[in-house]
Amino acid sequence: MKFQRGEHKIFPQPSIFSDFHGLTRTNPSGGNHPQGIDRVEGHRVAVITGGTKGIGKAIARRLAQDGCAIVLNYSRDEEAAQSALREFDGLSEKVVALKADVSMPHEASRLIETAVSSLGRLDILVNNVGPFLTRALCDTTDDEWRRTLDSNLSSAFYCSRAA
Repeated sequence: MKFQRGEHKIFPQPSIFSDFHGLTRTNPSGGNHPQGIDRVEGHRVAVITGGTKGIGKAIARRLAQDGCAIVLNYSRDEEAAQSALREFDGLSEKVVALKADVSMPHEASRLIETAVSSLGRLDILVNNVGPFLTRALCDTTDDEWRRTLDSNLSSAFYCSRAA
């Protein structure tokens, strides 16, 4: 699938790991930044799990501003995915939203495979997805605990392994 400049697509269902090998990084203020590097430059492809809301969307926005092609992963909220695509208009040449429940190994693999086949490669993976427990631990069921672990921990493993 080929993209035109400024074209954004959303696909229905069809690392923290980052491979920074070979990237050019700059600090806009010059010199050494006490917290490290401020900017990743170049034509890179970034996949951000949970990238259509909150922290994931903020990370994706920064990477888009730095010139990366962006894959926004979401699991359920298509409206938030569409909204995020509209917000990214003009920030990056290529922005794609891909639906996948990355707490499941086959969907995590499909996300990475689709990202690579759509955009040609994968340079940066941000494992951001994961809900928090919303109730007291003593009131949490085994199924809720398992879903929390799968979403927060297993998803990072599955996506990193697929990448």
